[in-house]
Amino acid sequence: YDSEAQAEYVDTLITRHMSAITQRLEAGYPHQPAIGSRYDSNRGLEWAIGFARGVALRAPEWVARGDEDEDARNVLGAVTAIVDSNVDASRAWPPSLRFKFFDRLPLILLSVHYAWRGRDVSKFKQTDGDIDRPLAPRRGRKTGRNEPCPCGSGKKYKRCCGSPEKLARD
Repeated sequence: YDSEAQAEYVDTLITRHMSAITQRLEAGYPHQPAIGSRYDSNRGLEWAIGFARGVALRAPEWVARGDEDEDARNVLGAVTAIVDSNVDASRAWPPSLRFKFFDRLPLILLSVHYAWRGRDVSKFKQTDGDIDRPLAPRRGRKTGRNEPCPCGSGKKYKRCCGSPEKLARD
């Protein structure tokens, strides 16, 4: 970074983004990571590299989780297959399976988030023979207008995602 202030600014943005994702997942809403166009042959590669770097920061915990949790093991296997350019050809994923994985990624990550917290993940899962397909989560209660917005902005819902202007656009 060019300065300490710039480093602090970027750190604050990353922390806010992480907090917003956590709040969405805690509320049972899937998070859609930025993974690129469905028609891009490298779709999701940057996301997978970033996810792998995050896993490396907590490698012992992920190894232990992978031993206990099939979802975590599947995500790690998929990310490894996508990132590792030296993957054994028998382990490489065909594009159709890779696309299916990234289409389902938001709910797969929600399932992993729940598993890390010891919650029941069965409501998210259904198997179709290729990869686990989490089901849509059950919606919780409606967000009150004076409650904090679930997007993580820190604003009241009525001044953020629940504002008439925002609702009219969606």
